[in-house]
Amino acid sequence: MNKKLIIDITELVTWEGKLTGVPRVMNELCMRFEKQNKNVIFAKWDNIEKCLVKTSRKEVTTNQSSLIKGLKLDILSTKVFKNKKDRKKAVSFHEGDLLMVLADWHSSDINFTEELLRLHNTKGVKLIQLVHDLLPIVTPQYAGHATEYVTNYAKKIYPICSSIIAVSENTKKDITEWLSINKLKVPPIDVIRLGDDFQTLKPVKPPELEEYGSENMQYILCVGTIEARKNHMLLYYVYKLAYSKNIILPKLIIVGRVGWHAEDIYERLTNDPEIKNNIIVQKNINDNELAWLYKNSLFSIYPSFYEGWGLPVAESIRYGKVCISSNTSSLPEIAGDLIEYFNPFSTDECLKLIVKLMDINVLKMATKKLSKYKITSWDNTFQSIQLIMEKYER
Repeated sequence: MNKKLIIDITELVTWEGKLTGVPRVMNELCMRFEKQNKNVIFAKWDNIEKCLVKTSRKEVTTNQSSLIKGLKLDILSTKVFKNKKDRKKAVSFHEGDLLMVLADWHSSDINFTEELLRLHNTKGVKLIQLVHDLLPIVTPQYAGHATEYVTNYAKKIYPICSSIIAVSENTKKDITEWLSINKLKVPPIDVIRLGDDFQTLKPVKPPELEEYGSENMQYILCVGTIEARKNHMLLYYVYKLAYSKNIILPKLIIVGRVGWHAEDIYERLTNDPEIKNNIIVQKNINDNELAWLYKNSLFSIYPSFYEGWGLPVAESIRYGKVCISSNTSSLPEIAGDLIEYFNPFSTDECLKLIVKLMDINVLKMATKKLSKYKITSWDNTFQSIQLIMEKYER
């Protein structure tokens, strides 16, 4: 019997709203798996039947509003199998089959972890895990309830993987160190670089910006979900510090939904009388509007405490815009010495870099350096994964 490739895409088909972060990465990869491997089986976890079920590739919408571009997936409703026809949706596994898990967020269902163990131990299924970061384990203060589940999943699944594919050298380091500290087997870990040649879009000015006046408004752009890990509070204090020193900064446009336990952060950013007119939060920006915001910004800023891979840094550079970034985790890997960095705990360092780039000549020189940046295509990312998987498909 021919060996099968099964790809778990639970996080993609259950994602609500426009594709960002990990689901966006998953979509880029799945489009290419669909195109290059007609025998691939896409699957999602059914948390009632406790098994992986097939998904079909049909045109559907996510969150009743935004169409996934490229790969079209049928979001299966979760229901108890009532007859044999329904049960055929369950994926049938055989020895030597390759199961690739593109994200492990649904490890919160302990039965998913146990099913992977069963498939590996009793069916001889080979597991390949794509790991984006170890956020819930190494920085649990930013992950909340996910810590216990992800830790359990990592302890049981990572050591039995035929391969772990990490999206950065920093993620590989985190995995290796954590497994070693816990005296667990460290499987082969391969590192890939995520693509940054996302679809070219027609820039469209967000209509919400009309109320802020001048067509030539100067602003700094920050892209990312508003939550503690992304460190928007640093930007709040930077603008407060500038206010206290009578330093006039460009407006700051923050693009991102309000995330986990972030209501307090949002209130400070938008209601402080001293700075609220200088900070604009845009929670419902589409991709075309985001393209406009990048293209018309002075530069971007990314103050995150921890990232598996900071897509907004690469995205900014792709649009020819300088990004000043925090110096933590994987972020220095993206652009190396082509951009400048600051300590994510230091308002002074961050403010100093912002003021530095407000000098038009300095900004021009910094922008010129970006010409040395080598864009990674998603095709190259996919090919890297294919080469890794070929070692285990034999």
